[in-house]
Amino acid sequence: FWFLAVEMKTAFVLVLALCLIVQSFAAITWFTATLNGNSEVPAVTTSAVGACAARYDSNIRSLEVLCGHNVTGATLAHIHGPASALDTAAVVFAFTTPILPMINQTFTLSAAQESDLSNSLYYINVRSTAFSGGEIRGQLLNASCQSTAQTTSPVIAWLNGLNEVPQVQVNTS
Repeated sequence: FWFLAVEMKTAFVLVLALCLIVQSFAAITWFTATLNGNSEVPAVTTSAVGACAARYDSNIRSLEVLCGHNVTGATLAHIHGPASALDTAAVVFAFTTPILPMINQTFTLSAAQESDLSNSLYYINVRSTAFSGGEIRGQLLNASCQSTAQTTSPVIAWLNGLNEVPQVQVNTS
């Protein structure tokens, strides 16, 4: 029986090593951002919020971003960088449809931009008529370490009382 135990340990170690090797070469990295007024620099007072999920494919340097927000009078939405959560930076990518409550767009990154993204130096900012410098903001943070399934998409669900049947009014902050 000791021979079987040694063989099982060896097989387990080989499978574990293979998983680590495959994961280290994984082309897909997930990022998320939680957008709110407190994250703006300087912070703003607003009840608007948003959430974003981004899928980065390093094989083709493609960043697909999906965001949902409830900003009233949204005028512009951008990805800015490189900057920490406490700093501001220039626009790197502009979304073409910021006024919609759901934004979905794909961007191609350079090697330098890929490095900035990997180091969490990009943030998403949604501007509005009330806050021309930005109403909600959130740093794009690596979310892949939260899941062992590198190719599985995080789920974003935008929940509000107006989607209920029948509709209900909910006051939250």
